[in-house]
Amino acid sequence: MSQDAKHPGEPWGHPRPWVDRTGGPTLEQLDMGRWHDDGLCRTGPADWWLSDEPADTIRGIEVCQDCPVRRLCLASALVFGDQWTIYGGTTPPQRRALTRRLRRGDTLGTVLADTLNDTNAHTDETLRPSHARTDVGEVA
Repeated sequence: MSQDAKHPGEPWGHPRPWVDRTGGPTLEQLDMGRWHDDGLCRTGPADWWLSDEPADTIRGIEVCQDCPVRRLCLASALVFGDQWTIYGGTTPPQRRALTRRLRRGDTLGTVLADTLNDTNAHTDETLRPSHARTDVGEVA
């Protein structure tokens, strides 16, 4: 059964045909029903990933750093083009930059490895929303 036949109305839609998924998860593995329940995002308030408040999203990004399904989560957002919220510890602007790499021909596996192998990702200034406050009165 095809992905579309199994999930005709799922919010993640159709995979972007120009993404070279070499080295990345298969479409079957990216089915949210297979991995989402294992995400650490299921253990915290939804606002940490869905909010427009920088203090909330920073918490979400920090939780993502140790998530066992972080790679699948980020891959899903890139393959299906999710442009909202936090996925795999990345913000929408960060995923737009990763999407540009995919459009230039980088493989999904390479983009995922480069992004997720950054051991300092949770403290890297590029991972914070541009309007994020790191402490009271201190703007990132």
